[in-house]
Amino acid sequence: MPAAAATSLRSAASAPGVAAFVDPSSCPRPRLRALASVLGGRPVAVIGTGADAERAASAGLAVLRSFQPPLGRVSLSGSALRRAGFGGRRFGAVIAAGVRAAEAVRALGMRPEPMPDALPEPIAPLAAAGLREEWGVRDGECACLLLASPASSCDARAALDVAGRAAILGRPIVLVVHPDAGNAGQAAQLASAAGGAWRIALDERAEEPELLASGVAAALAFDRRLPIESVGTPARGVAGAFAAFVRGARPPIEPGDPIAIRLAVRAGLPVISCGTAGDAFVPEACRFDPRRPSAAARALSAQIRRG
Repeated sequence: MPAAAATSLRSAASAPGVAAFVDPSSCPRPRLRALASVLGGRPVAVIGTGADAERAASAGLAVLRSFQPPLGRVSLSGSALRRAGFGGRRFGAVIAAGVRAAEAVRALGMRPEPMPDALPEPIAPLAAAGLREEWGVRDGECACLLLASPASSCDARAALDVAGRAAILGRPIVLVVHPDAGNAGQAAQLASAAGGAWRIALDERAEEPELLASGVAAALAFDRRLPIESVGTPARGVAGAFAAFVRGARPPIEPGDPIAIRLAVRAGLPVISCGTAGDAFVPEACRFDPRRPSAAARALSAQIRRG
């Protein structure tokens, strides 16, 4: 971790009260584990549902309380946040993990402090034979992991297109996808319609590349190409209320976090990145424009053959 980032984090985490505001729906699990390690048991506030709070706690974070913003719009919920017990201080900085977490910090009159660029402790991989059996990978076939960082940021439909094209060039491929991945439903329908030529396996552990590294031949990173709201200039008044009503309780889709690519590389997996935030962590020959799936498929097939 860079010294400046570590100093910044220690400063924010040493403030009284809640040490961080976290939106688990927009944070990959490794990022939550890294934050838990740094905070060392200091309490955090979760912006999200009870299930989000449970997810944060399972990653090692000490959840003090959670808050589900009305209509999903935190920028309109300053008074509700204070009534819920989040308004103990209205100055200084606090760590904010996720767009809605940063909005909550601003709504309380504080300055959001970004998370540092830290990796969590390595975790031991599961047995390859057991993973392949769970995914239905037969002899002569291989598995490819779609990096979920977080799950909502990746595009399972586009990734299956790349994996399917790569399978035509070489060995049959089973694409391992997080159930909450973007367009996972469309990908599953496409796999069913293809009559087994394009195959997909759903696994909630896809957020932890190191855990599944022994069972896959390569990893694929493919972010959804959708814009999100600007955090710094949220809509106000009637316009803000209307935007919140239209969006409902859904969190915004954030750009992918490069931590999944970094963990996959640390685990020794070849990674094909299609225009993601983690492009800088893979060789130039493994970076591709998402509008060129055939080129990415050729590279993926070549990496699998080398393995």
